[in-house]
Amino acid sequence: MIQKFSRQNQNQQRRSRKPLESKKVARDKRFTLAVIIPAMNESDTIGGVIDEINRLDPNYLVVVDNGSTDQTAAIATNKGANVVHYPYPLGNDVGRALGAIEVEADIYLFTDADIAIKAEAYLPFIKAIEMGDDVSINSIDWVTYYQKADSISAGRYFLNYIQNRSDLRAENVLTIPHALSQSIIKRISAAVLVNPVLANSIALEQTEKVSSPGAIDVLRMNKVRKNHFAKPDEIISTGLQRMQGDTYEALHYVLTRSGRYRQQALIEHDEEEIKRIKAQWDKVCTKKPVSLVIHIDETFCSSTKQLIQVLMANETVELVPVVSSESTSFIAWLEEIKQPHLLYQLKQGEGASYHLGSIIAQGDNLLFHNANQELSLHQVARFIEQASLNPNACVVNNQEHQYTTLDEMNNVFIGNQLINMANSGQKLITSGFVLPPFLVPAKLLVEKQLLQAPVKLQVELLLKNQLFVTGPSVDVTYPLSTGKQQSVEALLAGFSYLFDQTNERGSFTDEGRRRELIPFTLPEACIEETRELIVQRVEINQSL
Repeated sequence: MIQKFSRQNQNQQRRSRKPLESKKVARDKRFTLAVIIPAMNESDTIGGVIDEINRLDPNYLVVVDNGSTDQTAAIATNKGANVVHYPYPLGNDVGRALGAIEVEADIYLFTDADIAIKAEAYLPFIKAIEMGDDVSINSIDWVTYYQKADSISAGRYFLNYIQNRSDLRAENVLTIPHALSQSIIKRISAAVLVNPVLANSIALEQTEKVSSPGAIDVLRMNKVRKNHFAKPDEIISTGLQRMQGDTYEALHYVLTRSGRYRQQALIEHDEEEIKRIKAQWDKVCTKKPVSLVIHIDETFCSSTKQLIQVLMANETVELVPVVSSESTSFIAWLEEIKQPHLLYQLKQGEGASYHLGSIIAQGDNLLFHNANQELSLHQVARFIEQASLNPNACVVNNQEHQYTTLDEMNNVFIGNQLINMANSGQKLITSGFVLPPFLVPAKLLVEKQLLQAPVKLQVELLLKNQLFVTGPSVDVTYPLSTGKQQSVEALLAGFSYLFDQTNERGSFTDEGRRRELIPFTLPEACIEETRELIVQRVEINQSL
């Protein structure tokens, strides 16, 4: 699922080049500059890195040497750095946080010990802070044009989108070099830098002064390390697991802080009333292998009537239309053709209709659909065919062709890619329950109420390692054009459910980070339960 960037390591090439320049570069000395460099066994590159940093004439140069068994610390000391030594590995990014608390400066510049960057290339990031920005990020915007976007870049892109900073696209302080102002360091706390993706989200909450003034292709320069590759018993590498967990941790923070965590209006029905309607339905409707549950409101497309008429005589499909009482013309038509249907009184989303339909339906497989989308008889047959070939699988609307570049992808598909990472072993990327139709075996619907938020059900089944397969590709132009925000909110409800069932990292590894060395408390979150319980009156059409 995760696209890996294949970049030639240029560090080896640099060793044979001429020594880097030693001439100082001009910067505004009215601002104190601290440079933070975490390092572990970087004796082959750290000398060249520090040589370039020294050309900036920083007020403070802090190298956080952790777990090194080579001459990293000695080389850094000889080059004039203040070396903070830990005899054991700290884990990724912990050195950034520990280094930042060692000094106090106007500007904090962060870089790595394995990538030698010319001093001149650092200046745009420093100058951006001098000019009043709080955060200046190294731009790697080219990744947004890369085919089959990797999930880490997708996470950065989606986070910026839901934080109303789409202008930043995939930019994030996960990428070095970057610079932070003293003001933002104090507001977010240096300790949160242990997870740079989380730090980025907290910073966006605190300031609008974020820019990406330079573009250095550090991915091309990055060393290839063991944790970049999956072991025989791993689906994805531990490095990618850590970064995926970092993304989820930031998402968890954004959801809790924004008050969007667990928000959902739940529809409840009178149990005795439902039993009565279920008994009445069973008397007049013949049990068939597949039940088609259709949510119908005033936005239904014209082809829905044609599909219903054709399927009324079908021996395989039971029709379960769930219709808004405001759709008077459609109700009158159903009465005229004597098609049994359910009526609901209040305005409700498709999920509530799916939940109600799943209680009434008799089929062994339930196909859920929203009548605002075109669905042909042939496509229904394809869903049924896939269910027959994969009897224990969920069948989803095939939107895998939407897996292109971040620049081209709708944010609904980007969010769904991140949802599907909850189970990195399955093959779905941009398909799921957020955009119907989708088919679920009845025996898997243990908690039918999850259908009120279909992405929650998707997460539940992903966590249970349930098999998902793609069915036909049903056009989703209408729901994306009219209900994109609703789809995004449905995805956020899915993320909330994921965190409730696992933890704030979606159970992904932190890869041995020594967070206990620099504990921090996040700002108070808005995690108060906000669910609203609505008692919904349901009717069955009287013609039965």
